[in-house]
Amino acid sequence: MHPCPIKSSMRLPDNIRFITRGWLNSNSLLLRGETPVLIDSGYATHAEHTLDLIHAHDVRVADLALVIHTHCHSDHIGGTHLIRAHAHAQTAMHPVEAAWIRAGERYLTWLDYLDQSATFFPVDRELNDGEILRVNDLTLQILHTPGHSPGGIAIFCPELEILFSGDAIWQGDMGAVNIAVHGESAFFHALASLDKLAALNARAIFPGHGKPIHDVAANFHRVRNRLNDFIAHPQKMAWHALKQYFIFWLMLKDGVPARDLETNIEHIPAFSDYATRYLDSEPRALLGRLLDELSSRGHIILRDGAWQATGPK
Repeated sequence: MHPCPIKSSMRLPDNIRFITRGWLNSNSLLLRGETPVLIDSGYATHAEHTLDLIHAHDVRVADLALVIHTHCHSDHIGGTHLIRAHAHAQTAMHPVEAAWIRAGERYLTWLDYLDQSATFFPVDRELNDGEILRVNDLTLQILHTPGHSPGGIAIFCPELEILFSGDAIWQGDMGAVNIAVHGESAFFHALASLDKLAALNARAIFPGHGKPIHDVAANFHRVRNRLNDFIAHPQKMAWHALKQYFIFWLMLKDGVPARDLETNIEHIPAFSDYATRYLDSEPRALLGRLLDELSSRGHIILRDGAWQATGPK
């Protein structure tokens, strides 16, 4: 049966389930049917919960045929190792990131750069820009979206006019563009990726983090303006990235004792790199500013002597 069109409420048809997670885990898209497909698998320490969520949508993990990854960061690939232990599912991603996974590359995938963890796995399929996949009665168009990650992809379903964007665009923001690792050109790749996705005129975007986006054109405009502002003001870019990294790091560690913050952040390459390269400072000198700004906005809280992120995981 052909899936029904999306109503004005933008509800997905029954054979597509958008699994919304917190900010430590990526969202996932589960395509149900004879050959179930999962797009992005969440963070490693939540892998068991990811399996439970798949089962909760009436799909047996053992029946998964394919796990597609929008990119190779830990919050998008962390559950795949456990899925493969329960299923014969193939894995797929863009050739750039497939090569890094196969090589065990821990710097370009940000694992060591941001003190993250994930177990690498065999990559069975490479997905190139413009490639078309047929999943049950749906068409999936692969779009290469470098910027946040050089081998990032987004997935467009033309029948439904919906876009699963990974971290190429969120509501009002996007995944950090790490020019310290991937070079200054990464911002311009990110801008080109935004233009590429905007040209699809999608009715709705289902991002890698956060809620679905319905004000599509306006959201592209906001995020494009933000990127242009960062290009013009590298210090603003660096501060924004450090805030994203800091919150994510607190989530990874499930909170960090206040007494250990100074020592810990100085041993994480991302903090030293951004502080010295763009802000002419040392991480410990920026720590007070980070704590003041993020706590005043309610993003972090000091509880029982430890700093913790307040957002959902």
